[in-house]
Parts: sequence; structure tokens; C-alpha cells
Amino acid sequence: MESPICLNHDLINTMANLPPKFFKALVSGVVKMRLLNDATITESFIVDQIFTPNDVSSADATALITTISDIVSTAAFKNLSVAELEKTLTKDGNSFTSEQKDAFLSAWKSEAPKVHAVNVANSDNTPGLAKVAWRVDVTTQSRHASELNEASAIIQLSTGENGKAEDSFQFEMNRGDLSGLLATMDDINDAIQKRAGATKSE
Repeated sequence: MESPICLNHDLINTMANLPPKFFKALVSGVVKMRLLNDATITESFIVDQIFTPNDVSSADATALITTISDIVSTAAFKNLSVAELEKTLTKDGNSFTSEQKDAFLSAWKSEAPKVHAVNVANSDNTPGLAKVAWRVDVTTQSRHASELNEASAIIQLSTGENGKAEDSFQFEMNRGDLSGLLATMDDINDAIQKRAGATKSE
């Protein structure tokens, strides 16, 4: 279960000094700086454009930028939809006002597709599953009679880029292990289907 986003008194006061349009600009700026690698957006630029006009000290500004960075980084890593992020921002113990929450969600709705596109592009450069090979063996010799004629699967997974196998590893699974793995894969598939459905409905 996710923990609520707990903000200290100083951060709450800092946010209170930011009108909603500045708070939305803050979230968008942090996303562009931290997740989209926009070289034109720096921390000093955000401080000058958002915090200085609202009489917020650089120390308080840095603390709030760090907090927002943590939130959007988690949202990006988990590929949170707007609805899922809203649940996170409204958990008991969180200190966002309704105006700040709306501004945050509005910014995330605008920037999230760009963040997702960057994440997908980056994932294309990481190794993936290139090949699966398997066979079934039956135990014909064993110190324990109960293990004789027991079938097991020998599985070899190969990883690489662009479908080309570069590294591989092999392991053995009995019927119980295989049943557990298949159940886990079903859970993963169900989670993907639910996420896809939630994304289409937004």
C-alpha cells in the first residue's frame, strides 16, 4: 500500500503562497526538467519564474521542487493515469488543497503522454526477451523413489536487443513451480488489461 504524501509545515506554507496557475507551472516545469530532460528548464529558471515573483525563499523553493520531483518520478515509473494520481494526492494525510490538486492533475494530464513516450523510447534500448526454448524431462534415477518418473520442465530464456539473442540462462521447474509461474503471469496479464482499459476510458 502506498504511503500518503506527508508535507511538513514549511512546505505547506510555501505551497499556500503559490496561486494555482503558478503551482501548475511548477509541476509542468519539474516534469520537463526531471523527466523530459528539457535543457532549457533548470532549477534556477523555475525559482526565478515561479517562486521569486511570489516571495518564496530559494531554500523553500528547492524543498518543494524536490517533493514535486519525487511525486512525478513515482507517477512516471508506475505509469499512473490521471485518476490513479488523483487517488494518491487525495489519500488521508496528504496536504494538497483542492485547487493545488486540480492544478497538479491538469499539469500531469498535459505532460504524461510525453513522459510515457520518452519511457517507451528509452525502453527500446534495453535488452528484452529474444527467445524461449524448453523441453520436458522425466526423472529415471533418484535416491528417493517418490521422485522417479517425475516430470519437470527445462526452460532456457535468451535476452537481447531487436530479437537477437545475446545472453541466456537455463533453469528447471517442477509442476508446482510451473503452476505458480503461470498464475503470476496471469496476474500480470490481468494488470496490463486493466491498465489498458483505464487508459482508454480517460
